[in-house]
Amino acid sequence: MRMKNLVGKFQFRITNRLAGTVILVGLGLMLQGALVFPLLRNADANSHSSKEAEQHCLQMGRRTRILQELHISRPRFDAVRLKLITKKLGQLEPKIQIADNDTTRQQLLAALRGTDCLLLDQLWRDYSVSANPTEVKSQGEFYALFLKATAQSLDPFSDFEYFSKLDRIQVATRNPHQILGIIALERKDHLLVNRILPFTAAEKEGSIRAGDKIVAIQRDNGETVNYSKSSLAFFKQYLRSQPDVMLLVKRNEAKIGDRTLTITIKKDELSTRRAFFYVTSVAGRKVGVIKLPSFYINYAQLAAGKPYEGAAPDVLNILKALQKENVEIILLDLRGNLGGDKDEVLRILGYFLGKKIALKTRYDPSSEPKIYQTLAERVYDSAMGVLIDRLSASAAEILAGAIQDHKRGSILGENSYGKCITVVFKLNSIY
Repeated sequence: MRMKNLVGKFQFRITNRLAGTVILVGLGLMLQGALVFPLLRNADANSHSSKEAEQHCLQMGRRTRILQELHISRPRFDAVRLKLITKKLGQLEPKIQIADNDTTRQQLLAALRGTDCLLLDQLWRDYSVSANPTEVKSQGEFYALFLKATAQSLDPFSDFEYFSKLDRIQVATRNPHQILGIIALERKDHLLVNRILPFTAAEKEGSIRAGDKIVAIQRDNGETVNYSKSSLAFFKQYLRSQPDVMLLVKRNEAKIGDRTLTITIKKDELSTRRAFFYVTSVAGRKVGVIKLPSFYINYAQLAAGKPYEGAAPDVLNILKALQKENVEIILLDLRGNLGGDKDEVLRILGYFLGKKIALKTRYDPSSEPKIYQTLAERVYDSAMGVLIDRLSASAAEILAGAIQDHKRGSILGENSYGKCITVVFKLNSIY
């Protein structure tokens, strides 16, 4: 089965460690399948003197060139690109008003090149004296908005963030198996709930439904934060990082019409979020189904050299149990699996493939591929299949693709999501 947007035979791009901690970032700069998440230094968010403003301008030029060079297609910053940047900027911060004309585009181009930032300086002065609903508190952060818009203009998956916000990202990804479980679509004045993932906190709570509109979040201190384009980043960070979330939801019901609900979802230790199995019969054959909702791992236990909680040890125990059940076929259910730790994938692949090449990563077509071997011995030899859907992403696609490439089993279901491995780049380590 052909999987959506996968490059070659799963020649995925470089992956994901920073300071000993795996960072799985939801956004990045897609390089024909690779994700890049550039990070600014804390020093960028300081004062506003003319000398520092000049330094910000020079940094913008360097970083724009890096973004351009990292992108395999080497995009041109022509009139079409600049118009797209201003459009993205308006989505990020509607209060920034930029005229759409040739003069303004030339001034913006000069700023992105780092040669003249008079336009940005004037916009900052106008912006800084107005009521400011976002977290933009300094000229450095204001400049970063333009780099953020630039990155997002390269493709829909790109982003550009401050290094000082890395802690927030780490909090949001420290426990990837403790997720809220809501797939939502961005709308003008709400988040539209599109789907509730199975075996998650949202499904366990049971109140929220597909079609609900999330219009606000109530924080622990009682403050209500209404949804808007300017608060979208806060919404994403809050929903990912908080153990408990209180949502204000609008629902349209046939007999009642619109009504507002307050729904509290607790992301506690969900045993149902870990891998589990059941045995069924298909066409008279005994089939063992392993439901793997994500490639979770307890990094603290792993770093301490202790037996750790993770997807690989759980799957290994399940395989041993299924072998005692004398199943004829094993079906690995990866529907709704949004990914997780790469090494857990390599361990699980070893259980089915033995010592094989599981993954090749290539930064660009001219570079030498980096080869990853499986990390475990084979423990299961009989027939198998992998079940995927449109929400099978990242690590789930790596596993399915390797099983397919080695002709080890059949891939069943729908086209997958089409997301590759995430990698974090610190720009100050590049130039």
